[in-house]
Amino acid sequence: MRPLLLICAAVAVTGPGQCAEPLAGHSDNVYSLAYSPDGKLLASASGDGTARLWDLATSKTRHVLAGHNGSTYSVVFSPDGKTLYTASGDSNIRSWDVDLGKLRMLMKGHKKPVYCLAVSADGKLLASGSEDGEVCVWEAGKATPLRTLEGHASQVYGVSFFGGGKTPAVLASSGSDKTVRLWDPVKGLPLGVFKGHTSHVYRCAFSADGKWLATASQDRSVRLWDAMKRGPAGVLKGHTDPVYAVAFSPDGKSLWSASDDHTVRRWDVAKGKPTGRLIGHTDAVFTVAISPNGKQAASAGVEQTIRLWDVAKDVKMTDS
Repeated sequence: MRPLLLICAAVAVTGPGQCAEPLAGHSDNVYSLAYSPDGKLLASASGDGTARLWDLATSKTRHVLAGHNGSTYSVVFSPDGKTLYTASGDSNIRSWDVDLGKLRMLMKGHKKPVYCLAVSADGKLLASGSEDGEVCVWEAGKATPLRTLEGHASQVYGVSFFGGGKTPAVLASSGSDKTVRLWDPVKGLPLGVFKGHTSHVYRCAFSADGKWLATASQDRSVRLWDAMKRGPAGVLKGHTDPVYAVAFSPDGKSLWSASDDHTVRRWDVAKGKPTGRLIGHTDAVFTVAISPNGKQAASAGVEQTIRLWDVAKDVKMTDS
């Protein structure tokens, strides 16, 4: 598996709406990005074994979170923004106090590197996917898994929640066995399997309303699935190399995808058509995140720096 994530280039970013200075500090690939719920912080995970918390008002690092004995592959905030979870090649998960930048808990349950994390809407459940082919479901504040979901034949690269609390939680997982699986994380029951990709399925993401599920694949396509009817809804083609990540806009109308072809693309979800690209990366883009207000995008990858984009100004329109 090629490493999955990125940060800004080591030169100044001068495009309109981008960070005046790059968010530089990592010394290896950046594999995951996540905005805090209030949009004031950005978290990044890197192959250098650390996660960083960035203050977006100052473009400075607020905390460097070190302690994993291996690449850090994924970061995700709790819904209240007080906790950050990190997943690592050391097979462990760590939870951190966001304000203090201090370790809260070491969480053990997987037997091999952990590639992905997701948190339910109410913050009570955490899900993780691993090279061991398992999906673990954790209760917040617990150091060992509540249950393990088995069904994937090999590595699990993506997990995503919809709901939690008043809306029953549904969990999606994606992996190198070319499948996407839906689960009831509370009961530990399988709800369905989506098939259609012809190679590894990397990240997966639910839209905020739970209607759509998007998946990114090594087969160079992005696929949309109707999560309610539990069937295919479209194939989005345009990337010329593997696609590593997908992220919906908060309103669910747009989908963003990050690729080995050095671009981030935006798609109209309802029409299944491309509506623009973020152009400027000089190497593979492993991750893309959209701010809670939908006005900013962050992307990163092999360049080891994080690029910030003004969604209204920096998207290059394209029909390809």
